[in-house]
Amino acid sequence: MDSAKAHFLNGHYIIPNRLIPLHHMLSIAKASKDTIQIKKYAEMIISTPIKVTSPLATKIKREAQLILNENSR
Repeated sequence: MDSAKAHFLNGHYIIPNRLIPLHHMLSIAKASKDTIQIKKYAEMIISTPIKVTSPLATKIKREAQLILNENSR
């Protein structure tokens, strides 16, 4: 699992505008129920600008926003 995390983070740092590696990190955090990491990756996704709008990017951003909204209640 740590190797996968390292690869996803490396992918994000190489191309920071890509949401997929962050989405995978968010999924890993959700699977391990790590609320601190869930919030961290959701915030990173929300703050990442989208260069080209796509249905997948919109879905990822929407999911991250829903997570943040649920955690703020």
